[in-house]
Amino acid sequence: MSRSVKVYIGALYAVLIVVLGTALATGHDLDQHLWQWLIFSALLGTTEALSLFFHSEDARYSLSASEVVLLPMLVALSFPQALLGAVVANTLGRLPRWRVAPFKETFNLAQYGCSTAAGLGVWAWLHHPDAGFSVYNASIAVLSVIVVALLSHVFVAGAIALSGEGRFRDLSLAIARAFLLNLAGDLTLGVLFAASYHSAEWTLLLFVFPLAALFLGYRAVIRQEKERQRVEHLHAATRALVATPDLAEGVTGFLKAVADMMSANDVRAIVEVQGSYLFSHISAGEVLSALRPLKDEPMNRLVKKVAVRSETRIVLEDETGEAKELATDLGLRSFVAVPVGASGDATGLLLAGDRIGAGEFDQANARLLEALADELLVRLESHRLFSEVMEERERFGRIFSGSKEGICLLDDEGVIRAWNPALENMTGYRSDDLMGRVWSEVVVIRDRSEVRLHGDELVGAEPDEELELVTRSGPSRWVTTMSGPVGESEGGGWVVLVRDVSAEHEIEAAKSDFLSTISHELRTPLTTIKGSLQVLSRGRDNLPTDLADQMIGVTTRGAERLERLVMNLLAVSQIEAGTMPMFPDEVGLEQLVRERADSMLKDHEHYVIDGSSHDLIVRVDRERMSQVVEHLLENAIKFGGKEGTITIALERENGYAHMSVSDEGPGISSADQERIFERFVRLGDVLTRETQGAGVGLFIAARSVQAMGGRIWVDGEGGEGSTFHVTVPLAHPVAVEDRDSA
Repeated sequence: MSRSVKVYIGALYAVLIVVLGTALATGHDLDQHLWQWLIFSALLGTTEALSLFFHSEDARYSLSASEVVLLPMLVALSFPQALLGAVVANTLGRLPRWRVAPFKETFNLAQYGCSTAAGLGVWAWLHHPDAGFSVYNASIAVLSVIVVALLSHVFVAGAIALSGEGRFRDLSLAIARAFLLNLAGDLTLGVLFAASYHSAEWTLLLFVFPLAALFLGYRAVIRQEKERQRVEHLHAATRALVATPDLAEGVTGFLKAVADMMSANDVRAIVEVQGSYLFSHISAGEVLSALRPLKDEPMNRLVKKVAVRSETRIVLEDETGEAKELATDLGLRSFVAVPVGASGDATGLLLAGDRIGAGEFDQANARLLEALADELLVRLESHRLFSEVMEERERFGRIFSGSKEGICLLDDEGVIRAWNPALENMTGYRSDDLMGRVWSEVVVIRDRSEVRLHGDELVGAEPDEELELVTRSGPSRWVTTMSGPVGESEGGGWVVLVRDVSAEHEIEAAKSDFLSTISHELRTPLTTIKGSLQVLSRGRDNLPTDLADQMIGVTTRGAERLERLVMNLLAVSQIEAGTMPMFPDEVGLEQLVRERADSMLKDHEHYVIDGSSHDLIVRVDRERMSQVVEHLLENAIKFGGKEGTITIALERENGYAHMSVSDEGPGISSADQERIFERFVRLGDVLTRETQGAGVGLFIAARSVQAMGGRIWVDGEGGEGSTFHVTVPLAHPVAVEDRDSA
């Protein structure tokens, strides 16, 4: 109960206590008409109790006869007597319901007392005491009772609105028609009772008979209303079960509908899901548990009694026996429980407890609860099947979305029905752009003959046939496809698996390029060596001295070239195997660079070394670092040309030595700047390149720098020359920085 509702009830009680206390303190006629007061109070209390007894908790109209007794009561008794009688009668009439809904009955007593006090005030203020039961006084009596009834409904609607269960206006209008019809009938009979009592007081004893007849009529109407409501609640319970895929939410909604249908204050369900018992519990409209593991010992005993012992139903009808003990353990006054499932093979139970309204639970209620349990069983089975379907769907979804291979679904006309993320990444086309379109109208795929595939030609491609896929951004990828029909029936479409084999294609191309390059790299020095040896084989004495020396020099350079090629290939092998030896030492970088530059660039006229203010001491492997410098200088010589300037710059940078080698060659496009550090990669066609090489120098340099804790990269777009950057750690960065700052 919210704080605002508590304040609301407290205010009503404060008003009632003040009015009642004032009336009793100032009233001097409380001992007059004592027997009439007792009879009226007894009739009103009985009427209130019977109205509650036959009242359906969820009925659209409350068929109460209290106004029939209240009208002659306010005419016959004084203000204090009538108010006190109304409060006492209402208190006694609601006693059976105090345990079930104490807060609700506490509120009802307060609002009924305040409403009655207001109606009695209208009567005391406007009626003519000496006019008897004239037409005027009869009208005032009717007006007073109307005030009581209206204020009572306003107070109730206000409390419901404050609790957040509905809007005040909607709640008031919902019962307006039924309220007016019921009130009109009660006022008519009340006026007749008042007129009869005013003519002869003894007729008060006869009021019980027309009241009984009225109750029988009300009961028939209420029963009819209850049957209609039961049908509505059965539909509501069924809808609650199927309205959501969430089983816990569905069972909770179902239990609320069961509570309304059974007029039960407490409803519980135990269901077996994947071999475990789960427990749901609703009490007074509040969800206490929603499919939580069953830990309640009394409910454990009850489910074993119902499910294991094959008892079709348990109805607490007496005050003794095991059922009574179970009710006490469960905290219930009364209950009915039935199994969910066939007798002897139950998968849980359904329980309704603490009946609100007429009587306790009986076998008819048990049969109704069994019908509801059958609905729950159907829902559980449907949920099991639905869960299996959803699990399979989720599994397929994970495969479809998480697959690294492209997957698409095509119908028999080649229209795209599904396109997974891998294909989006592979082609650059989003699935939203392709759904419902023929694949070949958007995506370009060609065979090795550069013939574009259309329609079902993609489905008919051989699994090992490499196809060229033109991406949305322009570059091509090489792919293979594998297709299969969806389902066994015709017209189900096709599922096509697309595998990106661009890497394998590039590896094969690189292998072919490597073999061609190595063949050329080996043939060139071997040809010169062979030619020189053939000349020398004639005898050195038969050759001019300068020619013999020239041939020896050619042979030596060819052998050295072969040695460098073999050593580079050996280094690649060691790098790939992770066995490349490293011997870190403190090395003067500027000295090392100048030594290698003087050796390699002695025939190159244009080169510049921009050194630091003093030598940079780095911690590297001397031999590997020397090779790095050689590979970068060799690259600059090849691509910068004999006339191009080679600039070598050295500087200190954040604890590292930074070396850059710049040339004035054609530059390297941004798309190729990462690829050149891969093994065996040479840009351009092998047969038309102006420079030759095995494509391993920069690969060896990059891996060597990384092994020494440094980094290598390249700048420069096409036509602007290239600048290769290398950073390696300083041997004593802190000491160096301190020395520089000094």
